[in-house]
Amino acid sequence: MNGIAATAGAPYTLTLQSADGTFSQVITGTSASGTGNFYDCFRRAVQPGDRLTLQEVSGSNAFTVPYLTAAYDYGRRVVEGQAPPGTPILVKIPVYMYWNGFVYRHVWTDASGHYGVDTSDLDPLLDYWGEVSITDEAGNVVKRPFAIQSYRCYLPVMHN
Repeated sequence: MNGIAATAGAPYTLTLQSADGTFSQVITGTSASGTGNFYDCFRRAVQPGDRLTLQEVSGSNAFTVPYLTAAYDYGRRVVEGQAPPGTPILVKIPVYMYWNGFVYRHVWTDASGHYGVDTSDLDPLLDYWGEVSITDEAGNVVKRPFAIQSYRCYLPVMHN
């Protein structure tokens, strides 16, 4: 979990509450003095439906983590997944091995929350990671990585 506090160098409290209420963790810290950046790790992965609350000197911000999936289908040459219906999705596809070697595509989810991005005009790098992200009206961003993998092959082993 990372973010930027409203007041650089100030204390903050970050709370993670699971959707069903069975897990809760509170982390306190001080944001970086020059930038306000903070980085924290919870004891478990943040899941869709979890509630994050950032409390700082200037106030608080609560956020419910939305559902977001992403997968690359090598055979169909498409990135697809699910997110809340009517959500704009930013898709980052690795195509060069150098710094910032990505192509960015924008797409919206349909009424059922499905999205798909055609990559047939690209040559994505195998064994690299792409990323999809959504940003809410408050500027909170959720990112989900996906692997660029080719066909899965299963070779038979024969014995004499």
